[in-house]
Amino acid sequence: MASSESSKKIQVSMLAKTSVLSRKWRRNWLSLKYLIFNKAFWEEHKSSTYFDWKRINEIISGILLHHNGPVHEFYLHVPNDPDQEFYLNLSQWLSFLSRAAIKKITLVNLAKADSLPIMPSHIFSCNELVDLKIVYYALNAPPSDCLGFAYLQNLELLSVEFKHDVFRSLIASCPGLTQLKLKDCIGITNLITPNKSVLQHKFDYDNNFKLRHLLKAKITGITGSSAELKLVEYIVGISVKLTRFLFKCNNLDPSSELKVLRELLQLPRASKKAKLVCLAQ
Repeated sequence: MASSESSKKIQVSMLAKTSVLSRKWRRNWLSLKYLIFNKAFWEEHKSSTYFDWKRINEIISGILLHHNGPVHEFYLHVPNDPDQEFYLNLSQWLSFLSRAAIKKITLVNLAKADSLPIMPSHIFSCNELVDLKIVYYALNAPPSDCLGFAYLQNLELLSVEFKHDVFRSLIASCPGLTQLKLKDCIGITNLITPNKSVLQHKFDYDNNFKLRHLLKAKITGITGSSAELKLVEYIVGISVKLTRFLFKCNNLDPSSELKVLRELLQLPRASKKAKLVCLAQ
């Protein structure tokens, strides 16, 4: 097996150690295109019963500091650790990735805290992204000089808190989006017009907010709240090529689930081909 193929299956930290063996391995490490810091990576750097956060931070920072060339994928798993006393340099890492033509980013935060950590604004500088997944973070509005995600096709947000009007501006910055997945997200109430029924209020959709490539959307955990219905109305109202909108209710009785389905079916759709599909609970 060629060394370049072998390197894809080796933990990045192990590859960094192996690089001292030969110049050929060193070149592989410096130009590694897939930087995967998953659960296995963290377990490898676990001292007895606790994680060495400072050491892990140094390893990741060192790899990025010496990296040369584009990065196709960056995956970061942050475990739940009650003894966590050190915070990772995620802002610096995203700043580097924004200059490395990054195509895919997955950020999974499982660390328990009183509030969700704020996603560094450098995430909005990664404007060559094609695939983005964020789990358990809070998103602030993008900077005023943000160029948007012109190439983003897949967006998955799980347990994300939207600050201010960030959801609307985020969607508006992804004109090429083809797949959207949302689950257990909060902070979308700003899409609601106060004192107006979801079905009576008619959106005045701005053409600048049209999603002209979104083919499939999926939202799970629906309880039938007005905020959720307004979110669905917003998405189907700006997605001119949508073919399937998948949704899953959250522990509703048959009568309540039927009521939600009826309300969703009444929503105006920008795409005549859009089909609403209710997934089994």
